[in-house]
Amino acid sequence: MKPRPSAVIAMNDLTAVGVIKALHQEGLRVPQDVSVVGFDRTQLAQCLIPSLTTVDMHAELLGQTAADALHELCTSTKGEGKEYCMPLELVIGESTGPVPKTSEL
Repeated sequence: MKPRPSAVIAMNDLTAVGVIKALHQEGLRVPQDVSVVGFDRTQLAQCLIPSLTTVDMHAELLGQTAADALHELCTSTKGEGKEYCMPLELVIGESTGPVPKTSEL
């Protein structure tokens, strides 16, 4: 891709692994040439070299909140939904770094 992106944010950690593999096959280094971020903080994120920067969506809390919301919908006479704001946490790994200089892109 011209110009090459300085970073890729993948929809999940497994996809981020595929991105890192594809970048390596193209002769690009992570994070020196392209930073990579995953999403869902799997154990895989810590096993990679370089370790993956990822977003922890606190899956257990998300599941509990979804179950509570479903229960409330089933037992409520109002039948109205609610909006929920769930906490996210950026877990910095070794797969991200400074943006390369324009001449390097």
